[in-house]
Amino acid sequence: MIAAVVEVEIDMALGVFADLPPQIEAQVLFRDAYACLLDPSGQPQPYTGLTADRYWAAPHVLVAVHGKTPTELDLSLRRYRMARHIALILPHWGVAPQVIQGSDLILTVARRCLTNVSFLEITAPPLELPTIPFSAISHTRRRADPALRWLAEEVRGCLDV
Repeated sequence: MIAAVVEVEIDMALGVFADLPPQIEAQVLFRDAYACLLDPSGQPQPYTGLTADRYWAAPHVLVAVHGKTPTELDLSLRRYRMARHIALILPHWGVAPQVIQGSDLILTVARRCLTNVSFLEITAPPLELPTIPFSAISHTRRRADPALRWLAEEVRGCLDV
């Protein structure tokens, strides 16, 4: 998506973006916290909550549209000098709850993504992690474009944060 914005093939992209080239500007729309999704019945028993040791030992689900790592989460985890064991890569988080149910897998994603998963446990990660900035990015050449400014205002107006 970043390349398409750089080449002005698209006017705006929405998402989480790590390093942006200088010709791209980002406007943070909102921030979210990471949350872990797991099935307590699939965790080593007796399960009394997600600990840091269990987090590092567990098999993880990675949500990556193109299967690329490291993700923003993995970059944040580097400060612990450990890496998650990625057992499964999914192109979208929407199917993750069904995959996690009955397994020992853990998914760590933005809290707002986790809806309609009452059959699983949502818990805070047992590690300190930064918030996730969801941004709108566009090329600096388009800064004065009234249509793009209008679109940006419409996007902000749709947010319920």
